[in-house]
Order: sequence, then C-alpha cells, then structure tokens
Amino acid sequence: MYCYSCMNEIKDGNYCYKCMKENVPESSSHQLKAGTVLHGKYFVGNPIGEGGFGITYIGKDTVLGKRVAIKEFFPSGSANRNNDVSNNVEPNSSSKEAFFEKGKQNFLVEARSLAHYDNEPGIVDVIDFFEENNTVYIIMEYLDGINLNEFLKKNGVFSAETLFGLMLPIMKSLEKIHADGVVHRDITPDNIMYLYDGTLKLMDFGSARFITNESNDVSVILKEGYAPEEQYRKNGKQGPWTDVYGMCATMYKCITGQIPEGGLDRIREDKLKRPSELGINISQSLEKVLMYGMAVFHENRCQNMTELMDMTKRALNSEQITINKKDTVSDEINKTKMADEVYRTQVADEIYNNRSQDRYVSEDPMPQSNNGIMYEKSSNQKQIKKKAGLIVGIIVVVIAIVGVVVAFGVLGNNSNNKSIDDNPSTVVETTEEQTTVEETTEPQTEETTQEPETIVLVQVPDVEGMKSDDAIDEIERRNLKYNIKFEESDRIDLDYVISQSPVGGREVEEGEAVTIYISKTSLQPETEEPTTVHLIDNGSTMLYCRASDFATLRESPSRSSKSIVKILTGERVDKLGESGDFYYVRFGNDTGYVLKDFFSRDPNAPLNYDDGNPD
Repeated sequence: MYCYSCMNEIKDGNYCYKCMKENVPESSSHQLKAGTVLHGKYFVGNPIGEGGFGITYIGKDTVLGKRVAIKEFFPSGSANRNNDVSNNVEPNSSSKEAFFEKGKQNFLVEARSLAHYDNEPGIVDVIDFFEENNTVYIIMEYLDGINLNEFLKKNGVFSAETLFGLMLPIMKSLEKIHADGVVHRDITPDNIMYLYDGTLKLMDFGSARFITNESNDVSVILKEGYAPEEQYRKNGKQGPWTDVYGMCATMYKCITGQIPEGGLDRIREDKLKRPSELGINISQSLEKVLMYGMAVFHENRCQNMTELMDMTKRALNSEQITINKKDTVSDEINKTKMADEVYRTQVADEIYNNRSQDRYVSEDPMPQSNNGIMYEKSSNQKQIKKKAGLIVGIIVVVIAIVGVVVAFGVLGNNSNNKSIDDNPSTVVETTEEQTTVEETTEPQTEETTQEPETIVLVQVPDVEGMKSDDAIDEIERRNLKYNIKFEESDRIDLDYVISQSPVGGREVEEGEAVTIYISKTSLQPETEEPTTVHLIDNGSTMLYCRASDFATLRESPSRSSKSIVKILTGERVDKLGESGDFYYVRFGNDTGYVLKDFFSRDPNAPLNYDDGNPD
C-alpha cells in the first residue's frame, strides 16, 4: 500500500508518518479513484492539479519504485466520467465527440514529440505514454516543488534579475522545441514549477500543438492575462512569438504580483503599466526586454526564444538594449489618427466576433528577424485595410450622390415650383439604391466551414464562509454565473455560504455557473462546547504547528468556519480534545479548532506544504 498523497510505502495501519496524513482518497467523481493501477504498473494517487486539458495525479512506478506524475487527457467542458460506474472518459455530448477524438490523437502525437527531449533542464521529462480508459495518459517525472503561483503566495514576488536568470534554461529548452515546430501555448505561473533545488521547469504541454497548415479543427483554451491577441482570433498567426508573450506575461506576474491586462482588452486600449510604474525595482534594459516580449501585436513583438535569450543575457550584463519597433500598419493607413483607429477597431471587432484562432503556417519554423524583429504583414491585415478603404470609398460616393440629388432637387423646385419635402422618398430611395449598388460591388462569400470554439478559463473563487452578497460579487467579478440553494445548517449562520460547487480554485469555462449553498438557519450563541468533541481526561497535550507558513484557529470544526487567529510555524498549542479532522486546542487565551494535518507532537517534524489550509 502506498500513501495517496506522497507515495511513501505504508506497511501498517492507515496513517503516513512521512507526510503526516491519514491515507484517504481525495478524488472527485470525475477523477480517477486513488489506488487505481494503469498500464499494469502505475499506481494512481490523489490529484495534484487540474487544468483546461487534463488532470494530473501523483503516482508510483511500481516496477522501478519511483514517484511519477500522471497526466490524463480530460478536456474541461468537453468530457465527463462517473468513477463509481467506470474509469472510462466520455465526451459529454455528441457535438463534442469529434473534438474529443481529435484531442486524444493530438495528445499522443505531442507526447511522442516531447519524449525526445530527455534531460532538458528547462522542461519536465516524459517517461511513458499510452491509451487506456478511452483516453490518453502521459507519465512524467515527478517534480518536487510548488508552482510559481503557490510560490508567490508563500514568498512574495521575485526580483527582476533573479527571475530572468532562472527563466533562461526554460527559454533554451523552448528554443529547441520551437525548432521542431511545437508551440506550448499555455505558459503561465501555474505551469512552471519552482523546485526545492532552486531551479524552474516548464510542464503541462497539454495545450501544445504542431505548427502546421492543417484546418482549424481544434478548440482553444486560454488563460486571461497570459494569452496574446492572436490566440483569440480565427486568423491570428501563432508561432514562437506566442510563447514569448506567455513567458514575458508570466515574468510580469512574478515580478509585480499582478496579472497583466488581457490581450483582448489591450487591443482597444492598452493600459498595461510598466513594472517601474508600479514601484518595482527593475533596470531599464530588463524592462525594455519584458515589454518588447509583451507587445500587443506579434509583428511588434520579440519573435523567438533565441532573440529573447540574447536580449536577456545582454540586459543582465548591464548592456544597453535598443529596440527598433516597426509599425503594424502601413504608412498609408497610419497617416491619420482616424485611420489608425479604424484599423484597431476592425481587428478588435474581428476578435470579439470570431473568438477563435488560426494555425501558424510557415515553411521556416524559426522565422529570421530583421534588425531584431520579424516583420511580415498577414493576409488578414491586408483584408482589413482593403475593407477600411472600401468603407471610406462608400462614404465618399454616398456624400457625392446626396450632393447631386440635393442639387437636382433644388433645380427641380425652381422649374416645377415643388418643394423637396413634398416628395421626400425621391432622395431616400435614390440614396438607398445607390448605397446598395456600392455595397454589393464586393462579392459575398458564404462561410462553409464551422469555426472552432474558443474556451476562456477562469478560476472559481473560494466563497465558502462568505456573506452571500459578497460571494455573489466575487463570482460575478470572475465573469461567472451563479445558482443559489438554501439549506439548514447547524454550523454556518444565516445568509452565509455553507459550500459551493465547483470548489474554489478549480478552472472552468468563462460563463459557467457556480452553485452556492446558503444557510437559512440563524444560529444561537453556544453555551457549551460541541458534543462531538472528545475531551482528554488527564489534562492537555502540547502540539507544535508544522504548517509551512501558518495554520488557522477556527470557531468550529469546519474549514469554512470563521477564523479566530493565525498560528505561525513552530508555535505551541494545548490539545484539549479532537473532532474528526480537527483538534480542539487552547492557544494563548483563545480556544478553537485546528486541522490535524498541520500539528505534531514532534517540534522538528517535517513541514506540511499541503494546500489544505484554506488560508
């Protein structure tokens, strides 16, 4: 038997003394049950992550006896499973079947490609891959650390110089992957691990794809703030520059602590502040490199990892960085502010209307730069300019026609003693007829192919224990809908959230509904300790806080109950009793409940880095 949380072998009982946890499954109904064995040798533990394309579990290679990470293809919003019935993953509707099958094949192809990059310092190693349970699994090395989002929560932001230096191995590895025509497309703080040896590794290539000229038959899953504008639209040209944006957006978050403005928002009005404007200590050279990698349009952006690495190394060596930007529109279009606004509005309208993407097509997977910048106008931009010119032409023709008609009407009035107002339809009909003729001069083509779906992921907020109005505001702020259900509760007061579904922290599609269960019970002040607490007859037992940061003393034995005070790592409490997963303790002059996982009789017990602490 192996511990579902750390894969340590448990010989007696049901408690792991390595990670100090009860060995209980923590999977939901749509996830594999802990204890499942895949491919005859991979023991599945508890889930350790879930994203747009799959679920990751901690696991054990029972043949080699080493820990692994097991990535399961499970596209959010397109697949489902009931693990009480079967381990099989099925598309959740007939309309998703083609996408699901295509996604499985892409997952396998990309696994084969990534398996060639053994021992790359900047990316996770792929050990094995196979099909089972009507889905695909990738077995990867287990990375002993925490992702950058968790690191930021526990330790705060990085210095700019430190972070750029740590990112260089990832840039180098991506340079090789891009050369083989693969783009990651989902570089975010969630997908980069900070290992306990002080290095970084990029993982989760579930949304990667080959740079090909195939048709647009894939759905796109994006994370707001880290996806450039070309990932949102049908004719958006993707390539190594797309990963450059994700890399620099991730560094922006790790340096400033703020998620960058979204790619869509920046098209209409770019309000992204430089780190120095936020009070961050960063050299001008590094800031230039960072902002160059986050240019809104890819023609203005750093084009590949080779260029980004070179500029980063020079900036870290205190060399001056000069960036010669080229305009994304032609001189003719950019002659007036109005014309430039027409161009930006056309692109923004296209993105909001299509909300889809195209594939990057190039004979050369690593386009050469011209003075540090690859500049090539896309056919989409040319079409936009032609349409802008056509609109201006139509307006000019209409104005001219109106002038002729008005003049004709005035002459007619002098000769026939008639007012134009006597027959207003003459002007209207003539104008409409001429406008119709002009508008139909451009052939209209009927769209025959179905545009791919774009899925934008947002993180569900944790609203358990919050006042209902505050919970609703937080849910709506994430562009999510909500359902309300009322329940009796003996632990949560009137109008507070008892629980929610999906749970906080899970990534779902933008616009999905979160169900919140609100207490309809008004609790009376308790006059005695809950009867569920088993008190110790012969006094108290001293316990030490072994949480990595702090643990929370709560009013009742529930994760969502109101907190009283924070207990820092190493501080002592007196154990008075216990109730389920909680100890009933005294801390100073306060009494309350703490999670058992974060306390030990041994003051030198290993720290618990688990995410179980709600705070």
